[in-house]
Amino acid sequence: MGAASERHPMPGVWTAPGESFGARAWALELAAAGQAGIQIRNRMLDELAMTVRGAAETRATSRPFDSETRATSRPFDYYVALMGGCHELVYRYVSTDRIDRLGELEEPMVDFLVAVLAAA
Repeated sequence: MGAASERHPMPGVWTAPGESFGARAWALELAAAGQAGIQIRNRMLDELAMTVRGAAETRATSRPFDSETRATSRPFDYYVALMGGCHELVYRYVSTDRIDRLGELEEPMVDFLVAVLAAA
């Protein structure tokens, strides 16, 4: 976070030049930015969890042969945990300066989500 970094409007959050607020801030810096940063990070994870839960519930209700699915009975924390697993993958790429390779995570993250949602 030297002179080459740009100050982000959120106090304590820095992004590299040309990097949109996102990967680095979410993976590494929000939790270190104090209570406000933690609230933003948690809100982002919750929004992702709600999106995945919504997709799972929509799929379950739109496919009659999936009527036994537990998508609608899973607790919200189940989906937060799924996002935590995905966050760990992003964290490892960002913390090892592989932000430019985050696209490599699309397939493993989708496979992970599909497998866990189908297994439960």
